[in-house]
Amino acid sequence: MQNEDNTTTPSHISTDVNRSMPANKIALPLYESRLWIRLFAICLIFYGTLITITGIGILVAWVPIWIGILLLQASRTIKTAYEKNDEPALMRSLARLKTIFTILGLSSVVLIVSSLYLVNYAFDKSLF
Repeated sequence: MQNEDNTTTPSHISTDVNRSMPANKIALPLYESRLWIRLFAICLIFYGTLITITGIGILVAWVPIWIGILLLQASRTIKTAYEKNDEPALMRSLARLKTIFTILGLSSVVLIVSSLYLVNYAFDKSLF
């Protein structure tokens, strides 16, 4: 299919903006993964509670617990979106997933910077 800007779009991709896909069709892959989403959420919450036992762990334990809670909430709204074809529920679940990826991205940056600092500290103190 040829577009106005002379680029080619594969025939299986719809470019019709006015045509909307039902929420339950969009949510189907996530709906089928709900068991794994819930399992991962429970593991994260359990992990977060375990690391609160350590002294320093209490400072960072809220991150996996928060992500676990967001995943459980997303799982529930994915189920609603699929079973009731509820577009607002689908949007809420996708917004929660966006929040999770934002938290993970920021956490990754903090961990990388912290690791670089610790490696630099170890070399300065001749620990290697």
